[in-house]
Amino acid sequence: MPVSETIPKSNSSSTKSPIVEHAKDMATDAGTVSEGENADNLKDLKDLQSKITLIFHAVRFPDLTMPHKPEMFGINDQDFNRKAMSLGRMKLFPDEVLKEVFSNLKDSPIHKLRLIRSKLQSYVDQYTFSFMHGMSRAIPNEKLKEFREIIGSLENEFDNAFTQYESKYDAMIEASKKYWADKADIYHITEKNLILAINNQFKSFESLRNKFLFDVTHFAINNPSNLDTNHINSEQLAVIEARNEVIKETKTKLKHTCNQFIIEARSELRARLSFGFNTLLRAVKEGKFNQKSINSVIKLLDEFKKLNITEDSEIEGCISQWMSSMKSQTAQNIKDESALNAEFKTYLEEQIAKIEKLQEDEVDKFQQNFGEIVDRDIDPF
Repeated sequence: MPVSETIPKSNSSSTKSPIVEHAKDMATDAGTVSEGENADNLKDLKDLQSKITLIFHAVRFPDLTMPHKPEMFGINDQDFNRKAMSLGRMKLFPDEVLKEVFSNLKDSPIHKLRLIRSKLQSYVDQYTFSFMHGMSRAIPNEKLKEFREIIGSLENEFDNAFTQYESKYDAMIEASKKYWADKADIYHITEKNLILAINNQFKSFESLRNKFLFDVTHFAINNPSNLDTNHINSEQLAVIEARNEVIKETKTKLKHTCNQFIIEARSELRARLSFGFNTLLRAVKEGKFNQKSINSVIKLLDEFKKLNITEDSEIEGCISQWMSSMKSQTAQNIKDESALNAEFKTYLEEQIAKIEKLQEDEVDKFQQNFGEIVDRDIDPF
């Protein structure tokens, strides 16, 4: 989150162009904020910096497919059977091909890469918060060490899967040719043309090397560097003006964005607690729970301390009491004693109502300040 700094005036005593002086005056005016406003903005920024680290993450790898286009199979458009078009893209390495090469599907590099991607996304969804409308994710610094250890492990797994993919690529291509040659009639393509298309489209592994990516980038919120006005000329006036507009907008949006993030993160964390209690309550009502069900809520409550970057004192004050209540009885006792079972369900319902009331108040506060909340669909792939 950039925040403006005062752009320094030139100390040069040489004769200056009026245009250049005008640009410098504008820069100074745009960069100057009141002492109180500047202090508030910097405090908000430093508070966030001390609590979170921003991350960008991406896992990509080739899961090869081939479209049903006449030119792909070396045939004329008029000779191409349109029925084949309705069958969608041909997946080069379906599960049947992978089982042929690796016997067990779980041993294939493609399966391993999918699992790595899912593990990373699962951790990110569980322990980070959306920042700047999803432009990045914010992880509490309390979880950063654990996160880096997980990233290191997953990156190792990714490198191993990449090496296996490379070493087995030729074998997978050959198995794919055999598999699709047996199905050529379904696609109204000759076996010869189908194999030729695969050979032409996927010649070597080298062409795929740059399609593999495991990237987790950490970055912080820092102040921007202002343009140096000591050596500007008249041609740079437009640049200075554009920069000043950015500075003005940044000053206006900084506090708004910091506050918005705090409210969104607090709301999301409360929603996670409510979901955890609701899941346990539903399991108890259905009689489909065990000690693991209770322990999952205990773990959620314990993790709250590290995730509470918003200093949510209202929830923080309840955590110890909730932890004590969750640990006071075993799942077996709750199952065996009907009175205890009813008491436990009532207790869960009361805590859910309490969290939801706090959540409603938070949503009202958010809407008053920032407008309606819109659900965010997560599509990491």
